[in-house]
Amino acid sequence: MKKCLILLFIMAILLLSGCSEKPNIPSIDNIKTINLNLNMASNSIPPLHLNDSRDKETIMKVLGWLNASQLVGEDKAHVIPKGGGPTVLEIELENGDYVYIEPALDSITSKLANGSTLIEMHPVNDQIVFKNKEAAVRLNSPELYAWISGGWKEDLKL
Repeated sequence: MKKCLILLFIMAILLLSGCSEKPNIPSIDNIKTINLNLNMASNSIPPLHLNDSRDKETIMKVLGWLNASQLVGEDKAHVIPKGGGPTVLEIELENGDYVYIEPALDSITSKLANGSTLIEMHPVNDQIVFKNKEAAVRLNSPELYAWISGGWKEDLKL
């Protein structure tokens, strides 16, 4: 019984040490531009700028969703799906750093009869990945997930 308790204690420490913290969300004062990268041959969406009132409203909405998001954990999926990656929201900060936001993907690995490995990527509903120079974490944000998955068409001028 004592061994089981020690094992449970060690497992709990290992699990807790792998937990991430919710990253610092940039404030509107720290943002230079926001660009929506569709990962397609023709990416004709102009960057969002704070000096445009409609763009500023969209930026405020995105920041609101980020601030309201809940931490899910670290993001460990680093495979780009066949046919290109997902839509990525690139936030350029005044200090020259970047923040990248994209829909979260989970991978399913299968061994095929011929011995090769198949990796399939599937979107995770309501989850986004927030990447900066320090970390990549998953956040639960149904609104931002819906927006980056196509809802942006209602806000951005094309």
